[in-house]
Order: sequence, then C-alpha cells, then structure tokens
Amino acid sequence: MSFNNMFKQNLLNSIKGLNVDENIDAYEDNMAAVGVLFDLTKLNPELLLIKRSRNLRNHPGEWAFPGGKVDQEDKNYSETALREIREEVGLNPSIIDLLGRLETVKTTSGYYVVPFVGVLDNEYSLRINGNEVDDYMLLPFNVLISSETCRQINYKNQMKQLAYVVDDRVIWGATARIISNVNYHMRKYIGTKKT
Repeated sequence: MSFNNMFKQNLLNSIKGLNVDENIDAYEDNMAAVGVLFDLTKLNPELLLIKRSRNLRNHPGEWAFPGGKVDQEDKNYSETALREIREEVGLNPSIIDLLGRLETVKTTSGYYVVPFVGVLDNEYSLRINGNEVDDYMLLPFNVLISSETCRQINYKNQMKQLAYVVDDRVIWGATARIISNVNYHMRKYIGTKKT
C-alpha cells in the first residue's frame, strides 16, 4: 500500500463516527460548509487552502478552505461544500472523494462552518474564481503538523489564538481550528492503532 493510500485510509478511519451529513431542514442564514481537501497526487499529501478575495465582506484576505454559505436549494451540507468548491476553485464534485465530516466550528463573524474532509487522488486543474479568491496554496501536511508551524499568536488585535505560520502566511481563526481538529483526529487514531 502506498503512503498516500495509507494516509487516506488513516484519515478515513480517524473521522469514522463523525461523518454523518445532515439534511438541511430549515434554511439558516449563518450556516456554511467547506472542503478540507488533501491532494494525494504527489509524493506527500498537501492541503488546499485559498486566500479569500480582499473584496469580500467577511474574512477578506484570509486563508481559508474552499467553501461558503448554504443556499436555500442545498439539500445537505456536503452539497453546499461541493457547490462552493466548484464555484471558487473550479473542481468538479465527481473528482472529489469526500471521506466525512468534522465537528462544526463557529467563526468570529457568527457563521457556523461544517467542514468536510476529502481527497483528490487523480490529476486535476484549478480554475480560480477571481471574484472570490485572490490566491491559493497547497501546503504539505507534514509542514502543518510541525510544532514550529503551530503557535499561539495575537492576530488582528484579538486575544491569543491558535495559528499556523508558514513563511509569511498566517492561517488563523476557524481555518486553524479545523486544521487542528484534523491533526487531533489523525493523532488519536494513529495513537490507538499502535496499541
């Protein structure tokens, strides 16, 4: 089994039990869904992050996962995540293997974000929507789990909070908490697997 296949299996096993999608019974204006997407087409897994457009009202210029607000037509949160991923980075939902859902995270702007973990294990190309996204990056997962990358910082004059600092890029807020959540579940699973 290749490293990336093993990574995918460990990722899937680590979030087992959390991965229940919910139907959207009543539209709520403060709900959103995102895709925590790992690129498995290279030797080492990489996490796809976007830099939100500076023209957006909420969280402009911040690093985030592709995703966005629930639309009234969305049947469930995974549909929201896949629709928004297509809108922002041009990925067809058919090439995304959604593995499951993580715990909902609240943002500083009052949104509740439902994160879905997925993998891209076939070649793909991104088509960035310049109205919503200024930039993107693929961060090696081993960089994100490094103790030098993860720290507590004062950011944007707010109290100390979790952040991942990679070169001059600061990933904080709900995105940092979601990354931390993925790390937690992976470490928990790998730790219990050894015993």
